[in-house]
This record gives sequence, C-alpha cells and structure tokens, in this order.
Amino acid sequence: MPADAELIKTIVRTQRMDLPVDWENARDLLVTAAILEFFSFIWFGSAQEFAPPSAVVPRAVGSGIGFVSEAVVGILSSRNRDAPSALDPSSDT
Repeated sequence: MPADAELIKTIVRTQRMDLPVDWENARDLLVTAAILEFFSFIWFGSAQEFAPPSAVVPRAVGSGIGFVSEAVVGILSSRNRDAPSALDPSSDT
C-alpha cells in the first residue's frame, strides 16, 4: 500500500470516520476526490456571478477551499500514479 494511502487512513481514523473503503485502490479514491474538488471550485466560483453581496464572501471562501483541497489531492494522486487501480485488469490479484 502506498505511503499516501496510509496518510489518508490516518486522517480518516482521526476524524472517526468508519468508512468501508478499499485502500488497495487509493489512486482511484484520490482521482475521484480531485475531480469532485475541481467541480466544487468551479461551482462556488460561478455561483458568485449573480450572488447578493452578502453571499459573495462565503462563496469565495468555498471556492478557495475547493481550489486548495483540489491541489493537495491532485498532488497526492499524481504521486500515486503507479498504484494499482480497480479499472486496470492487469492489477487483479
């Protein structure tokens, strides 16, 4: 198991999330998270266009959080590029 998968497991344990996760395919989880974070960044950013003035700051903060977390997860997923994937038939054991 890649070292980044251990980091994610530690974070999940400290947050007391007991999730049924297949840690053997950490790359798939990281890429999925990166895609979702990218779309949250886009959604919060585009939601600011016609927002009332009182809603611009919370949406800007949400967009910033989405961007930063997408960058972190993107870096982790690129570091796990060679990890096994559920979609790769050659990684079946």
